Amino acid sequence: MSSSVAFTFRRANVANLFAGSADRFAAACSIQALSEYFAVLVVAKTWAAGNDQTSRVAPRIGDIPYVTGYRCIKARQPDMTYVSGFVSPVENRRKSDYVASAKAAWPLFAEYGALEMVENWGDHVPAGKQTDMPRAVALADGETVVFSWVLWPDKATADACLASVEHDERWHQLDMPFDGKRMIYGGFETIFRAGT
Repeated sequence: MSSSVAFTFRRANVANLFAGSADRFAAACSIQALSEYFAVLVVAKTWAAGNDQTSRVAPRIGDIPYVTGYRCIKARQPDMTYVSGFVSPVENRRKSDYVASAKAAWPLFAEYGALEMVENWGDHVPAGKQTDMPRAVALADGETVVFSWVLWPDKATADACLASVEHDERWHQLDMPFDGKRMIYGGFETIFRAGT
């Protein structure tokens, strides 16, 4: 089992680790089971507004500097997470627009606590006998199935982000270069995890 605990530190306490102008830093301490032979202190630099409000930004796992003393190592994500999954039909001619839209959306997802966002362009999406991904999104000629997911630390964080669509206008300013009416999506609890 792994546990994650969030802490906040004033800049003075971590000045020897980071240089910069932020007044507050967020740190996450991920303690792995003893059988995994190590404990990891993850210190993530986040940029706040120079007041007492700690930033909610959660950088993508691969972007965070992992520090134990002066030695950098790799840390695992929590074993039990929550996933928002999406399957969308995107016109081939708008592939670059879709990528640009995803890149623009990521900082907002991260601000609401997302750990990771992955966008996958269909390469081998075969037809099935009874159902399949193309039929699920009513795929048209000149379109490709895109399979995506957003990784969250827990369901509560995912739900809070979903609720923010009602009051955070930044979501409505994002481009949606596909037919959202044909997109299918769902939320999933992680029940098994293996690999790196």
